[in-house]
Amino acid sequence: MTEEKHICPVCGKHEFTEYDSFEFCPICKWIDDAGLTRHPDLRGFYHMNLNEAREAYKNGQEIY
Repeated sequence: MTEEKHICPVCGKHEFTEYDSFEFCPICKWIDDAGLTRHPDLRGFYHMNLNEAREAYKNGQEIY
């Protein structure tokens, strides 16, 4: 099931065109992965999870 557009869960600025698209956010470089969004304490492609990425972005650090 593909859902509609949604906002990047890290920066809150970029709108992905599809849910779980595996596209990179051009602003913060987060990859649109529904599994990582549903389970924000898991690490997928990154050295940090979604919760850590949100904090890092908020503090001006790169997440990738």
